[in-house]
Amino acid sequence: MFPFHKRIAQKILRSTDCTRLITGLFFALILTTNQCGADGARPRFAEALPPEAVHPFLESFRTQGLQGDYSFRFLLEHLPRRGRTMRYEGTLWGSWNQHGPVSRFAIDSGVTDQESGRPSAREWIVQNGGQQQAWVREATDGTFEPIDTTALMEPLFEGVLYRPFDLLMPFIYWDDYEYEGPKAIGTRLAHQFLMKPPAGLDLPQVHAVRLSLDSEYRALMRIEILDTSGELLTRFEVESFKKVQGQYIVKRITLGEETSGERTRFRVTAAVLNLALPVQIFDAEENIKAPEFAPEKFTEL
Repeated sequence: MFPFHKRIAQKILRSTDCTRLITGLFFALILTTNQCGADGARPRFAEALPPEAVHPFLESFRTQGLQGDYSFRFLLEHLPRRGRTMRYEGTLWGSWNQHGPVSRFAIDSGVTDQESGRPSAREWIVQNGGQQQAWVREATDGTFEPIDTTALMEPLFEGVLYRPFDLLMPFIYWDDYEYEGPKAIGTRLAHQFLMKPPAGLDLPQVHAVRLSLDSEYRALMRIEILDTSGELLTRFEVESFKKVQGQYIVKRITLGEETSGERTRFRVTAAVLNLALPVQIFDAEENIKAPEFAPEKFTEL
């Protein structure tokens, strides 16, 4: 964690609730709470997991969920090393199906539609879990098209660092991994896993992905993507949290590129939880409009 988020993170992680993580959403990670009798004590050190506990620890991280469906309003803020900050507004809808987490989101790309005169939003549907797939459409009245492997490492659009690869987070489910043991990250202790891409996956830039999971709560703290030389390409940091309608969600996440020093920040501005969204909005073949909710339904962050 970054130092200026230390008090926020400690307040959440010391809660009498047992804090857990749901992964595989649109580069957002949602902390849920269960009344499970945790004593709230912060561990002073972390011992390495015994071999028989490594896979269950990782599997529990993969399979946790949030109560009900949800929708977020968010900002993408691109912070170049030089020049002004670029901001893009967006909306996220999330649910679960038989394959795992599924999400849909729309981002105003900053381009105005010439016919309507309104901002043109690009939309994605992302299926996570054991059968990852993603689709994109260029306008709200267009057709969703599948994103192939060759486009996974391309930016969502000009002016942001996030790519479809960062939406899908396929590495969370890769079977080939190495447990690297515990490590201190800020004020917390993490277990680190080096996830290795499966044979035949065409990702020439990616040698491995390192996951850092909180040793006590199995919450994601950091993702590091490494190149073929083992050098850091990008780092994904969970920075701050907020309790909304009885559940903790991540409020701010930053993705940084090592070589350029540029960053793109994802910041939730409002959220509504405990929804029951129509399953059709996550079906790329349906091409239907996602639901809109009145402003008073949302909790401002």
